[in-house]
Amino acid sequence: MVQKITPKGEITLKYLERFSKTETRQLAKMLVKDHPDVFHSMDNARTAIRYYRGAIGKRNRRAATRPILPTPPRPELPASDAPDWKSYELPKIKAKYLVMADTHIPYHKPEAIKIMVTYAKEAGCNGIIILGDFIDCYQLSRFEKSPKMRSFPDEVKVAQQILDYLSYELKPKTFIYKLGNHEERLEHYIYRHAPALFGIEGLTWSELIDRPKITIVKDKRPITCGRLFLIHGHEYSKNMLSPVNPARGIFLRGHECAICAHSHVASNHSEPTFAERIISCWSIGCSCDLHPTYCPMSRWTQGFGVLETKKSKTIPEDNLLWEFSNYKILKGRVVPA
Repeated sequence: MVQKITPKGEITLKYLERFSKTETRQLAKMLVKDHPDVFHSMDNARTAIRYYRGAIGKRNRRAATRPILPTPPRPELPASDAPDWKSYELPKIKAKYLVMADTHIPYHKPEAIKIMVTYAKEAGCNGIIILGDFIDCYQLSRFEKSPKMRSFPDEVKVAQQILDYLSYELKPKTFIYKLGNHEERLEHYIYRHAPALFGIEGLTWSELIDRPKITIVKDKRPITCGRLFLIHGHEYSKNMLSPVNPARGIFLRGHECAICAHSHVASNHSEPTFAERIISCWSIGCSCDLHPTYCPMSRWTQGFGVLETKKSKTIPEDNLLWEFSNYKILKGRVVPA
């Protein structure tokens, strides 16, 4: 006996033929919208669709005229290309670091480097933190360049010699080299002029420096010591540092205790919070020539800092207590900044 197909069935079969790949729920919405006089509810339309797809029990599968569509898989979020960007944490040990920056090799000042190293030795420093622009990378700059200046390979050789000098004199247990905007000129040069060479061995700072005991911190990542942040100063957008007081400029951006370089000017800024917590920020001086050819009348000052850390038993959220002293080098003498 041939079962007679009802008007509801005929409509359902037409839709199944026309929209064979549409899932049941969506097809039911279409039936209710287009034929409200026949399909008075979503459940009613879904039942009809499932009947003719043979999805209502074994007995009714004989009535199926269209294949049962598999339930679509649950959508998954695709993986992200965003890097795992996080700060570099100082070792949670008692230590005293010489903090220096903006040496701009080969335009460094040997006298200033000797003075800061002598002071660091007398202060008992057993660690070194370089806060960027240790090498100038002059020939890799996007600005106009004089062919009389040193080549990039020559700069790297001089940098290696000075790193060896610092290591020999201070014998640091921890040696951290954070890249600044001048070191970033290397990657930018490859991006602009030789993208096919990107990723080749030997063209990264770790390989160029070739000093396994030195930790390279790249990608504008800050160095942290509890709630103290050490940055070069180019991590934010342009005009981050106040032209009058760079330390205040970094305070207005970060609202946390911070040490920065980049400006070649030693400055300090402190403000209390409502909770009577003092937020202090510093910018340190440079260790390069104060009269470069592009700016012979600069307002720069030579200087450095000393950061002392020790474990904390009373402040578990920080884990490390710290104390920072900022210094200038004036006429061969070290004075508080």
